[in-house]
Amino acid sequence: MTDIYYIIAFLGTTPIPGDIQTLQNPQPHVTFLADFQVQVDRETELVFALENFAHTVSSFDIKALHESAFGLYQEHRVIECEKTIEANALHTALLNLAESQHLILNQPHYAGKGFKPHVTLSQAPGEPVVGDSVLIRSLTLVKHNNGLGGDISVLASFHLED
Repeated sequence: MTDIYYIIAFLGTTPIPGDIQTLQNPQPHVTFLADFQVQVDRETELVFALENFAHTVSSFDIKALHESAFGLYQEHRVIECEKTIEANALHTALLNLAESQHLILNQPHYAGKGFKPHVTLSQAPGEPVVGDSVLIRSLTLVKHNNGLGGDISVLASFHLED
C-alpha cells in the first residue's frame, strides 16, 4: 500500500518528528498541500527542499470563517479559513515545489483554484472558533502510514520566518 503525504500547519504546539497522531483524533491543523505521493528514495530530498523553502516564507495569520464538513458522510469537521494572499501564495509555492520534486497529487482538483484553506478539527482542546485569527508559524510534513487508513506520522517540521 502507498503512503500518503500532506504538508500542514499544526495549531498550538508542533509535534516533533517521530510523533504519531491517531487518525481518529489528530491535533487541529491547517492543510496546505494535501494527499500526495513521493518515491520512498526521494523522501529525504523532499525534507531538505522543504527546509530550504521554509526560510523563504514568513509566518502569517488567517481568520477562521465558518464551520463546515466534508467526506462521504460529512464526517470530517472543519472550519473554513479566509483565503488570504499569504495562504494562496504559500499554497502556490508548495505546488511549484511539488512539481520540482516530482510529487504525485492524488486529488489535483483540491490544488490551485480548488484550494480551500481549512482547520481540520478533532476532539482536542484549543481548537479555534469562528472569528479567531490563526497564526501559521511552521509547516510539517506528515504521512498516513499504510494509505489513508493508517495513523499519521510526523516526519519533519519547518519554522517559518518571523
